[in-house]
Amino acid sequence: MEKINLTYLNEMSAGDHNLLTEMIEIYNSQVPEFINEMEKYYNDKNWEQLSATAHKAKSSVAIVGLNNLANDLKTLELDAKKEINTENYINIITKFKQTTLESINELNKHIQNLQRS
Repeated sequence: MEKINLTYLNEMSAGDHNLLTEMIEIYNSQVPEFINEMEKYYNDKNWEQLSATAHKAKSSVAIVGLNNLANDLKTLELDAKKEINTENYINIITKFKQTTLESINELNKHIQNLQRS
């Protein structure tokens, strides 16, 4: 499974642990919303909204260094916009769900380590 890479967040926060923690907490709160939206739009066959949600989610996963997943979301975004390759959507949504839920656990451990230092 793809692992997070906090290089970008560390550079953006310039060593400010509070800012880094805040950015991680924003990500952690967005993930369940994205999962719910993607699953709803997929089930409703609302490809336009699925494309828009994939676009928003792509930025969030890129910030925590999940670049392969960001690329998959870009594919989902573009394909859903054109309503093509619909048989692949559920695979990307499932991968998004698994990878991001694992990443939340990893990011929460990172926050705990920051609070100890």
